Amino acid sequence: MTEQQDWREETREIITSLLEDGSNPEVEYTIEHHFSGQDFNRLEKAAVDCFKAEFEVTDAEELTLERGQTLLCFDAIKEGPLNEEAIMRR
Repeated sequence: MTEQQDWREETREIITSLLEDGSNPEVEYTIEHHFSGQDFNRLEKAAVDCFKAEFEVTDAEELTLERGQTLLCFDAIKEGPLNEEAIMRR
């Protein structure tokens, strides 16, 4: 399974769980995408691309893992439907 397929499957499972718990499929929700990595330039490009796609982009933060690795991370946030295709298209 490719990484894209993994993300699609996880998205499908989250949507299914939310709908089973009673979420209304007809309204828009706050959808958060979480990005992290060690390559600042690559992460910065992703943040700029998200901003250009009209996402709200949070400030980058540094996260130190238990083994001492440092990750940079940010969130991209946008309102949208609980629809797999719409979420994956973003």
